[in-house]
Amino acid sequence: MKNLIVCILGVLLLGGCLAKQGTRYDYYELKFNGTRCTSKLPNRKNIFIDRVTATNLVDRRDILIVDYKNKAWFVEDSKFITMPSEMVYKALIDGAFATCELRPVFISNENELKLKTSLIALQVSGDQAVVTIGYEILNALYISNISHKFLRKVVLSFVT
Repeated sequence: MKNLIVCILGVLLLGGCLAKQGTRYDYYELKFNGTRCTSKLPNRKNIFIDRVTATNLVDRRDILIVDYKNKAWFVEDSKFITMPSEMVYKALIDGAFATCELRPVFISNENELKLKTSLIALQVSGDQAVVTIGYEILNALYISNISHKFLRKVVLSFVT
């Protein structure tokens, strides 16, 4: 009898959880949408693209909207499909594969270029994502001689 009551309570509790409607989200992705190279150079440079780092405010699946008055809020019914740092990393890899001059490699070596990237800001304006990225390109053999540090603002389109 005791087991029957426990089973009935368990079924009622699970039934209530399963019947509850969860929040439905629209998911968005940031991705490379550029043109692909048609004739790759035979002496392309190897480039190691390091994992993208990001600030805590930026690296979350919630989408931050900032309007023209700098009022900010998170969208309630939409999310990124994955973390923005992962989407930017994938876009960098896709972009490097699309060029005629670069060949991405996945194991760091001493005789290749290295790209270090930081995702500093990400906000949405209309249907455009404005991304502020800091990056550094290093030549592993001559780190002291060739080191480029840049800060760029890039506009990416949303893909649903």
